[in-house]
Amino acid sequence: ESEETPEECVRREVLEETGLTLNALSFRGVIHFSGSGQEEEMFVYTSDSFSGTLIECREGELSWIPKDKIMELNLWEGDRRFLPLLFGENAFFSFSLRYDKEGRLLPEGEELTILQEKGAVRTYGEKMKRCGSRALLVTGRNSARLSGALADVKQVLVENGIHHVLFDEVEENPSTDTIIRAREMGIMGGCDFVIGIGGGSPMDAAKAIALMLRHHDEEKSFLYEKGNDSDALPVVLIPTTCGTGSEANSVSVLTRRERRTKGSIPYRVQPALAFSDETYLLSAPQSVIRITAVDALSHLLESYLNTRATELSRAYAMQGLLTWRRIKDVVSGRREASEKDRADLMTASTLGGMAIAITGTCIPHALSYTLTVEEEVPHGVAVGYFLPRFIRETGEEGQLLLRTAGFFDPEELQGFVSAVTKPGSMEKDLLLKAVETVAVNPEKLALATFPADRSVLSRIAGL
Repeated sequence: ESEETPEECVRREVLEETGLTLNALSFRGVIHFSGSGQEEEMFVYTSDSFSGTLIECREGELSWIPKDKIMELNLWEGDRRFLPLLFGENAFFSFSLRYDKEGRLLPEGEELTILQEKGAVRTYGEKMKRCGSRALLVTGRNSARLSGALADVKQVLVENGIHHVLFDEVEENPSTDTIIRAREMGIMGGCDFVIGIGGGSPMDAAKAIALMLRHHDEEKSFLYEKGNDSDALPVVLIPTTCGTGSEANSVSVLTRRERRTKGSIPYRVQPALAFSDETYLLSAPQSVIRITAVDALSHLLESYLNTRATELSRAYAMQGLLTWRRIKDVVSGRREASEKDRADLMTASTLGGMAIAITGTCIPHALSYTLTVEEEVPHGVAVGYFLPRFIRETGEEGQLLLRTAGFFDPEELQGFVSAVTKPGSMEKDLLLKAVETVAVNPEKLALATFPADRSVLSRIAGL
């Protein structure tokens, strides 16, 4: 119903259909159904705490079934594919099921695209065989190794007879030059798919590298040419931070150093698979977790408060904000992160990525790129600098959305972000340049849900 969050909808419908009141609810994943010309998204929840007595529903009498007996029921084939995920350690999944007009699952109709679970790479890594036989591993210099993700991937590749070549030179805010250097290594290695491991930089780079490996005769200028096809080698992504959400979308943001600009390439390279493991956060410095979590929060807010927002993107964003709210005290440093907190950090990041896959980001991200390119301000710090004043411009809708995330108003968000990211002072000339860069971009201005011009941008920049 209108104004309901996804969780409120589930609680209401369960009460109406079964007579049970859910006291606890766990968001587990998203299933995309497609068939007979129709498409539908289903949000999946589980609950092990409830009250009330079962009532007879429209389909007939309800009864309890022991969990270990569920798979013995006469289930639809599609249900048999994803239900086992709910019985294990899985924290989040994104699953696609395609069926014909008779309701039969189509050949190759099952596609597990994102799986978040402790040990996900080791448990499900054999699925990478469907992507190819020679992988180009794309990483930065530290997090993939320190987290254990690189070791896990290498072990799985060996066990499944997949050869690999390692490119570990991706810098923060990867440049187009880096993409070309990695492509050359992939060509020499005969690679037929790409695995990106790390934060947003290696994962965004992996998408662009996969594109250029497919278009191996093109110059780096091809990366920003419009009107070309987005055909690329298969990409597998494995995040080791909790902010970018790159594993859940087709966006690749690169830096053009010769032009001193940063922005998304005009291609959509959708990952074939993504494995997310909350244990990879154990090695991340607290400062990285805080900064990347602010980036995830910004994705969720910028997607919801966006003229491209749809019912589905807002559902992703709303569920992400509800999840992010639970880890607010972890991000602020008020308490240590538990295993469940780390899973929530990863889930909120992924949902943010799914939301901006539909809408793109908005004004805070657009303004942030100048700070990152000109002064190498970390991405999450730069985005966070503009976020509270952006929310202030959105009026009552933004205020209500903030409360979903656990903030009373933009002022509280401002204090939180400043304490968490420690941005310091920004030079006036730098902020003026950021404003001017966005002010002459009508496509970006049109994404704001309020009239945005140079004077509004100046207020968001604190000028």
